[in-house]
Amino acid sequence: LDPRAAVADMADAFDDYVCDAGDALEAALKGLPELAENHQDIEQGVDRWLLKVQRAADVSFDRFEASALEQSFHVPDGLMAASSGGAAGADEEEAEAAQLW
Repeated sequence: LDPRAAVADMADAFDDYVCDAGDALEAALKGLPELAENHQDIEQGVDRWLLKVQRAADVSFDRFEASALEQSFHVPDGLMAASSGGAAGADEEEAEAAQLW
């Protein structure tokens, strides 16, 4: 598991949802008869809104990534060295499994 990739996937999913919401908002506003002559203004306004939301999300996801890497995905020093077996243990398990077949 690559923690940075997991956070990037979350940010990408959020971005997809925001873009979908922007598309829906733009379509709804363009569908209003009283705004029929303001399509360019609608597009520009939705684009500005999307940019602001994406910038705010980038800041939030950067903070989340730093926090997650420090608190949730942090492996204490020496933990891997202290684990029993290590690579040699994996080789022994593979040899044992091969004998079973």
